[in-house]
Amino acid sequence: MIGNSGPFGVYEGAFASRVIGRNLEALAPFASGLSGPGTWRAGDGGLLQGRFGWGNPDTGLVLNIPSTPADALGVVIPLQSVNGANGGVVGGPAAFGGPQARWTWQTWDKAARAWRLRAGLVVTLMSSGNFWLRFPSGASYGSRVYASPTDGSALSGPVGGAVQTPWFVCSEAGPGNLAMVSSSALFGG
Repeated sequence: MIGNSGPFGVYEGAFASRVIGRNLEALAPFASGLSGPGTWRAGDGGLLQGRFGWGNPDTGLVLNIPSTPADALGVVIPLQSVNGANGGVVGGPAAFGGPQARWTWQTWDKAARAWRLRAGLVVTLMSSGNFWLRFPSGASYGSRVYASPTDGSALSGPVGGAVQTPWFVCSEAGPGNLAMVSSSALFGG
């Protein structure tokens, strides 16, 4: 079982595939959703990193709740920073960020137990790939992943009102812990 913070260096929304090179290119197939005109940006109130987000193609705003039937669904990943003060990394645990990182682009949301990206920050909405996600109710290997329409949380297996995603659970996790998910996983019968 993966602990509350996951294996060393793993955080909610981290790529679960090995990364090659400094450009953070993952070995597994992944894709991001297109926003229409402009880029995806965190909507009013900010956006929880590593949770599911719904991007409105007309406004380019992403929220952790759906706003229209046309919204694109994906895992919220902050855009990589080119600021050397935070090591070029936006997102993840405070250890990855420099002294300025925490107060410039994210705050810790105690209630959600997640990093909240400030409104207006450019984000990537990943429509496929392998990630570490937090499951409030735990996760079972091989289960389809569903997205909570109330806060973007990952759910293992069908839950009333939740939105089916293209991801499957690839590791067990207890309630509130991280599990690996993949949109390209194949399970034998």
